Amino acid sequence: MPALAKRTRFRRGSLADRTTESTSSGSQKAGTQPGFRFEDVWMDRNQSTAADVVDPAAFRRAFRGHPSGVAIITAGGPDGPVGVTASSVASVSTRPPALSFSIAENSRLAVPIRHRRSLLVHLLDSRDADLGARFAEPGASRFGQETRWRLTDRGEPHLLDVGTVLRCTVHRTLDVGDALLVGALVVGMLGPGHDGDRLAYVERRYHSIPAGSGA
Repeated sequence: MPALAKRTRFRRGSLADRTTESTSSGSQKAGTQPGFRFEDVWMDRNQSTAADVVDPAAFRRAFRGHPSGVAIITAGGPDGPVGVTASSVASVSTRPPALSFSIAENSRLAVPIRHRRSLLVHLLDSRDADLGARFAEPGASRFGQETRWRLTDRGEPHLLDVGTVLRCTVHRTLDVGDALLVGALVVGMLGPGHDGDRLAYVERRYHSIPAGSGA
């Protein structure tokens, strides 16, 4: 598959156990056995964990070779619009429609998420590769003149060139290591839908996948 853009680093978030939910206040709800506690599995980062036996570099290499879709998540922040490119977006449920993703705990996007603000998840196609690279670049002018966007009536930054956009409300959040894991309910869809080839991210590069190829 041809690479579409320059090598671009952005955070690939980890996905946690989907049978477990947590509130920001720390209460847990498990879909497994009574008495199960999420913190029994994910211990505090300062305690002894699997990180003692799993080499972080090897763990990153494992996921670097694992293809994923690409999305841009946007929300209205206290100081204006914020957005970030993410490769961790995944479908969780269809009834109700729900998805999950993770971002860095110190991301500017974490602030509106922790305040349960509405957000937009833009699912990128191949033609959106440059937009994905822009929102992944530290210090880039993400909402500058090169980006076509507007605020919705709910105050979310809508990237107008992306065909498939999911409006979400935050359902649960959970701190996992140095990441914030988010479960969100999909409450609406914007845009005409996917158009052209699809976009994947693997080995720190964007790749185009022909629509309908089954790849």
